[in-house]
Amino acid sequence: MGDQFSAIAARYQQMKDQQEAFDAELARRRFNGRIAQAEDEVTANAPPDGSGMHEAMYGQVDPRTSQVVETGLFDTLFDAALPNMPESQRAGFARQKEAMRAVGSLRMAQRQLQRRDEYELAEWTKVDTMSTGSIARGNPNDTDRFEAIRQSGFDLIARIGNPIFRQTAEAAWRSNTAKALVQAMIAQDPKRAAEMLGAAHAGSRTKDDTAEAVGDSSVRGTSTFDRSSSTTPDDKPAIPLDAITYLKPSDLAALRDQANTATAAQLVDARAKVQLAEQNAPAVIAATGKYPEREPTAQDFVNVYGAEDGPKHFENFRIAAGVAKAFNDMYRAPNQAIHAELRDFEPGPNGAPEERERYEVRAGAAQLIMAARDADPASYVGQIVAGPSSGLEQGHNT
Repeated sequence: MGDQFSAIAARYQQMKDQQEAFDAELARRRFNGRIAQAEDEVTANAPPDGSGMHEAMYGQVDPRTSQVVETGLFDTLFDAALPNMPESQRAGFARQKEAMRAVGSLRMAQRQLQRRDEYELAEWTKVDTMSTGSIARGNPNDTDRFEAIRQSGFDLIARIGNPIFRQTAEAAWRSNTAKALVQAMIAQDPKRAAEMLGAAHAGSRTKDDTAEAVGDSSVRGTSTFDRSSSTTPDDKPAIPLDAITYLKPSDLAALRDQANTATAAQLVDARAKVQLAEQNAPAVIAATGKYPEREPTAQDFVNVYGAEDGPKHFENFRIAAGVAKAFNDMYRAPNQAIHAELRDFEPGPNGAPEERERYEVRAGAAQLIMAARDADPASYVGQIVAGPSSGLEQGHNT
């Protein structure tokens, strides 16, 4: 029966090996699951920049000797899994340890690099947002400040590790700083910005239309602004108009619409302020001696009424405000003092036109005061005692 027992023993050994191979495969799968879970936990607990992820999980291996110089969580999990491996499979599993480390190490290194890329991109986005916000809130004519901010951005971009992210950040930085500069221009002078953007859009002057977009000096962080092209007839400070050539046509059109909208809103606001000043400023100045709001300028009147009627409206306003101020200055003075003051202001035959105008303003105010006093002396005295504001509206209307 020796042959029969040998066959039974061989069959038994075959079944045992098969079962242990099955159990070993289950153990490997459980081990792989624990490794995957451990990698996820290490990734979740790692700092934002991903530093230390690889070492924490797989330790360090000397690249010259292939010897482990620092163990990691992988070694702990492997040592815990080895005793649970069927004895017949244990040696083979142990021989696979460094191969498993190499595969997992590459996988974890990729995770760490991805985390680092995400960290650098997120930090750069913060810098981009803060810097472009500073440009948009600043003076668009301050070219030195604008170029300093833009160069500082290029310096940081050059240190981004991922070349694809670096190239993307460069293109976005040029576009975003240009948008911010235009927004600053719109905030300062929307009409001028709209005119400039309209001219740029009509000429289709964008770097996207040229072959030098990738290779020009601005990609390397230097400035190529043509300051001579940014001068204006009214000698306003230069603006680096070349910056807006990095805008896409769609962005250029959107900013032009924004500038036109701001111009219209500014015109409506200016019209309201000018007309309100025309209506109220003389009475307020006569009552208090000053207008609490900013008095509209000659250009404000031109913007509202046009080049032909604007100067006329402004001249009328200026005279009315001057009379009101003189009225306030002389309101409490006695008649004798008023007449004496007029004699002092009266210009001689060779007096300058400005002197004549000042005299006429004072004389007009004095005439209003005298008329009010002659019409109702008792009421006028009462108004002086109570305060000038109670009767000045009537005096102004007179």
